[in-house]
Amino acid sequence: MKRSAVCQIAEALLYDGYSLYPHRAAANKKNRPGATLGLVYPQSYSEARNGAEPFVMQTECLAQSHGKPLVIEVSVRFLHLISREVHALLPPSPELAGREGRSFELVSELPVEGRSYETAQEAVERKVMPPPLLLEAGQRHREDLRFCFSAGHTFEPIREHDEPVGAINRRHEALQGVVEVGAEPVGEKLFKITVRIVNLTPAPRSEVNEQGAVLMRTFASTHTVLEVRNGEFVSMANPPEACRAAIASCKNYGIWPVLVGDKEKAERTTMLSAPITLADYPQIAVGRADPDSLAKEVESGRMVSLQEDT
Repeated sequence: MKRSAVCQIAEALLYDGYSLYPHRAAANKKNRPGATLGLVYPQSYSEARNGAEPFVMQTECLAQSHGKPLVIEVSVRFLHLISREVHALLPPSPELAGREGRSFELVSELPVEGRSYETAQEAVERKVMPPPLLLEAGQRHREDLRFCFSAGHTFEPIREHDEPVGAINRRHEALQGVVEVGAEPVGEKLFKITVRIVNLTPAPRSEVNEQGAVLMRTFASTHTVLEVRNGEFVSMANPPEACRAAIASCKNYGIWPVLVGDKEKAERTTMLSAPITLADYPQIAVGRADPDSLAKEVESGRMVSLQEDT
């Protein structure tokens, strides 16, 4: 399958989970939390809640060799959430007369020169790619990749007629985790592939009961793309009879792998593991749609959507 087509589907899944459920004032009437899909929480937070919120996401699927050693390439993508707070600069007060400095007030929205600045949740895409696995017949393989994305903070002034009237305060927390990729033989020229995504980000005890603070340390809209050379993946939904027992032993947590590519050509070299239930060979629907009807279509697995920016 062409990499550009894989990326289109992956990006649709990555951003629809976020854009369908935005965390901003305008969305509060729908009571939708931000980045609802594909959440991998910090391990310490998950354990404090007795596992009610997962800190591990696992994909298991089958790959079959065509005779040569298999090569498995894995990429994990997720959103790193950013808090965007809009502050309005308050007018000078009598108490501050004769002294420098003016105070800011956090606001949900600040209209300036025909533009509206909103307090909201943003996100930046993160990608983790472990080294490829070379699978020799009859041998087990394992490759782990630890990763860390540092914290950040920016302060951007908002001006009206060149005079400061407010500011945008953006910040994101550091994230830590590990991607574990393994393979074990389960038949002649057949391997079970396992990809585990673990969130090792520290979560302070003081923030365990603060959902907003925990989400800042959570992987959002998480999904995995697997590609194989010198072989093919086996459909999880429609496996051949000889592979059914091995398929039944696969355990997928918070995510489900499907074949992606050209259905007419029965392409089987790419597997997409997503936090929503999809059928093999999902399609892209380009264009805008009503968020409620679009959400139903995506959640039912009938289609993957890709909204155009306005």
